[in-house]
Amino acid sequence: ALLKSKIMPRAPCQRSSVPNGSVQVGLETSKQVLGAEKDNQFSGSGWAAAAWQRRGSTWACARCDSSVGLQRDPADLDKSYCSACWASWEKPRSQGRKTATSGVSACARCGSPEGLQPDPADLETCCCPICWASRQKSHDRNCRSTVTAVTCSRCGSLDGLTQDPKYLDKCYCSDCWVAREKSQGSKSMRQIPSGLASASCARCGAKLADDGKCYCSACWSAWKQGTAATSTAGRSDCEVPLGDIQFSQSSISASFRDGQTLDATIDLLRDDACVIHQIPRIRVVRHQGKLVTMDNRRLYCFRMAFQDEKLVPVALFTDKASYGCAEFDSKLSTICGGHQVHIVGDKSCTKEVSLPAESDWFVRPRLRSIQLSIGAKLHIVGKSLLRVVGTQRQVEDALRKYNRDVLDKYKTCSVALLDRRVQGLIVGKKGANAGALKNRFPCTRLTFGEDDHGIPVAWISGLVDEVDHAQHDVSAMVTKFAVSEEQIVLPLHSGRFFCKALRNKLLILYSIDEESGTMRISGTAEQRCDARREVEELISRFSCKTLEVPGADAPRLQARLIGPKGSNIKQLVGDTTVQVEVAKSEGTVHILGFQDEVGAVYARVRAFLLDNTRIQCPPLTLLPDSYWFVAEALKYVKDKSRAHIFIEGQVVSIKGNREQVGVAEDMLMKLLYKDFHVRTFIVNSNFVKDLIGKGGSNVKTLSDGRNIWIDFPERPDVSSTTLCRISGQRADVEEVSSNIWSQLSRSIVIEIYMHEPEVGRTIYTRGANISSFKSGLQVEVWDRSMPWRVAGPASDVHTFIARLRVRHPQVHLGQQSESISFACPGCTRGFASDAEVLKHVASSSTGCEAAACVGGCGAVYTSCGACRKHEELCSKVQKCLACMQHFANPECVLKHVRSKVCEARACVGCNEVFSDADVAARHSEGCQPYLVKALKEDMAKHISELCAQLCSACIRGDQRGSDCQLCKKRLRKAQLEWHPDKNPFKRELATNVFRHVQALWEGSGVDDPTSSGRPERERAQQEEAERKRRRQAEQEEEILLRQEAERIKRNKEEERRRASEEEKRNRPQSAEGSFCAMQ
Repeated sequence: ALLKSKIMPRAPCQRSSVPNGSVQVGLETSKQVLGAEKDNQFSGSGWAAAAWQRRGSTWACARCDSSVGLQRDPADLDKSYCSACWASWEKPRSQGRKTATSGVSACARCGSPEGLQPDPADLETCCCPICWASRQKSHDRNCRSTVTAVTCSRCGSLDGLTQDPKYLDKCYCSDCWVAREKSQGSKSMRQIPSGLASASCARCGAKLADDGKCYCSACWSAWKQGTAATSTAGRSDCEVPLGDIQFSQSSISASFRDGQTLDATIDLLRDDACVIHQIPRIRVVRHQGKLVTMDNRRLYCFRMAFQDEKLVPVALFTDKASYGCAEFDSKLSTICGGHQVHIVGDKSCTKEVSLPAESDWFVRPRLRSIQLSIGAKLHIVGKSLLRVVGTQRQVEDALRKYNRDVLDKYKTCSVALLDRRVQGLIVGKKGANAGALKNRFPCTRLTFGEDDHGIPVAWISGLVDEVDHAQHDVSAMVTKFAVSEEQIVLPLHSGRFFCKALRNKLLILYSIDEESGTMRISGTAEQRCDARREVEELISRFSCKTLEVPGADAPRLQARLIGPKGSNIKQLVGDTTVQVEVAKSEGTVHILGFQDEVGAVYARVRAFLLDNTRIQCPPLTLLPDSYWFVAEALKYVKDKSRAHIFIEGQVVSIKGNREQVGVAEDMLMKLLYKDFHVRTFIVNSNFVKDLIGKGGSNVKTLSDGRNIWIDFPERPDVSSTTLCRISGQRADVEEVSSNIWSQLSRSIVIEIYMHEPEVGRTIYTRGANISSFKSGLQVEVWDRSMPWRVAGPASDVHTFIARLRVRHPQVHLGQQSESISFACPGCTRGFASDAEVLKHVASSSTGCEAAACVGGCGAVYTSCGACRKHEELCSKVQKCLACMQHFANPECVLKHVRSKVCEARACVGCNEVFSDADVAARHSEGCQPYLVKALKEDMAKHISELCAQLCSACIRGDQRGSDCQLCKKRLRKAQLEWHPDKNPFKRELATNVFRHVQALWEGSGVDDPTSSGRPERERAQQEEAERKRRRQAEQEEEILLRQEAERIKRNKEEERRRASEEEKRNRPQSAEGSFCAMQ
């Protein structure tokens, strides 16, 4: 009945780590309580004192049960030791690590395994260095606290304390001291019995005075004047955890003095935690290692509103003396150690809370400890509800303890098995693996089932720490044995490549989705890890490059790239592992493979696409009269280049890929500006008929077997002459032009004037006289109008005129004109020779737009642009490698380079031209002529410097240098300086200079060294020699031209003489006599 009416005492919670990871809560068991009640026969305060003693009271030494000079153990605040035991604990402090028993593995206070020191009072208990230091500090503090009291021993006041002269550990305030002196019969004041007048002092033993005081005068003065230190050091304002504070009373009322209920205060604190600072601080006394409150209702409100870890503001008293022993002892009425308090008039209630799924096995064994410590009844209804029965405060406290000590330590987790076969492996044969797991983690339960998606899972529930370890072990087993699928994302467009690259390499099942670019692998974790490592290595080496094909020409280019049965792609890929994918719908080409191979294949594919992309080159303008020539060769050019070529007017258009267009353009340029040639003559109109022949027979004869075209365009401004233009293959044009020139160059045209009456007589009937005059001559006479024109070979024309004058002396000769001359292509002016045409074109003062090739091949074009294109192909034209300017010969190129107007440079030794100075410098390092020339220049330079220091007689060789006092010392110094043995790196130069020095020493003399050592002078000499050569060549050419003119003149005179002689031989005697008489 007493157990049912009283609240069961609750021991303070001390948590320490245990090997299995659970939390051990120090609670008094029912056997201890019943044993204490039996010893004290359930008698009120005796039961409470017994219960307190059973908890480990600090009223006696825990080792020897002495009550003198007790000191509290900082490792276990429920234990105390006397001064002797404390000293014995302190002495072996330095040997603590050596005396510790081997069975202790953790600190008795904090559970740390490092630096353990044994407890001298209990050698089976050890403390870590931190707890050991706090224990020593607590010992020193407790020793000091026993010297002097800091509160009144009667009322607990802190003001005006006076020390008791006999009991130095007691003090009294001023009011209690006066009351002690005046009060008679007070239990706290000593009265002198009437029969003890000669009694001794209670303190020092001296004989007392007759005034009846209990102390001698000296001690009384010391007692009157000796005041203990009045200090407020016994109280301090601070914040402590709410769970560390205990109740001092066993019961409290349900409301405060002002009438406010505890429930209202609890609601205020729960709504706003800051209200705690508006409530007066609760008074807390440190008593026997515990914190005991003097304001139990406020502490109860705080406990109901906050968790135990909440820091609350308190007024902390160091001991009950600093607070007031009498008041403290009067309030200390708790019978359960201060862990619970009973509210007077509290009603019973019942609450039900839901349990976590499948957690009844974990909750049920832990409800007994909550029921014993709180007093409420807890039992499980079914498997999902927890019913709590008791007073409202008991129910709330029981639920708080249930949430803190049970629910917060419970955890449930699941591990996906991924494979149903793994369940059997986890359970093991006859449950061996599951049993081993249960032995390792006794507070856990392992069950199997399925989640919401139907995936098999293993459910692990139990204590938090054990569940985490068990989950780790089960996950490791699943990872090791489960066969599952894993997805790997592959690079874009790489499906086919990885299908081929991974063939016969992976030992697990895998599949590759080419459209989505993903790879699925199936196997155990180890197998999947190896496969993933292999795939990731391939991905790190993989490279993909994309080429875009032009939209309009994409289908043809893609088909061209693939080729018949993929032959072109195979040729482009070669021996590499690269794959070329043609996306016809996207108009792109993907090159897939390893990084070191993709680059080369990408370059080849790109070049192939560029070469096969259809382009159109800029229109090519034909040269005058070249249409027929290009048209004849067009079929050949098309067959060779396979390009689309068509001519519109004078413009040629070329379409095709880069290679086709390039080949066609090169062939057409060669046709137009290298093979095609035009030669233009100015022919006297009288000879055109003879030149053409009857029915064009002469022209056909000239064109037979030759690729030429002869045309006779009219000259509207001049009617007496006609242009003869010969175009076609260069060699054929030159041959036909030479034939026409040789045929017409010997013919002339002479005009004849006579009187009208003489015309008929000269012609006679039907031109009988003219026919007789022309007999045997190749002349043509135009007698339709005056003047007459006689055309033919010069000798025949002169013979005809001589015969005509014999009959008709009144004939007068008019203008004589050439039958043919060379025409300028630009201005169509006539010239006697090609040289004059070239000279005319080269002259800038003529205003003619024609241009001639600088290479001297004789080609003349109507415009500079056409001539420039010819010079690009002409083999006789020399080009500068830097600016690509055209020159007539290598000497002109070298002169241009020497002027340094461009970046080209020439080697000084061999005169070879290079594109820039760096290339020329690298060439000069190994050029033998340059090295020889440089050697000569250096030698001449050093010899000149030496000769500048010598006298003229030694230089000329008039005397030996060894005999000249002025030059002897200088020559000797030069011998030592230029000796070959002292110049191993320039031995050749030193040898040559030393030879000249020896010649000067022996008196042989040297030739002018200054002239041989200066490249400027040598260059000037070379230029002067070149000018002389050119002047001589011009003079020789002029002489040849003069000789040629004289030869022509002599030939003409010879022809005239022969014609006159032949005329004389053929003339009749009568006519000859009359002709002679007429002359």
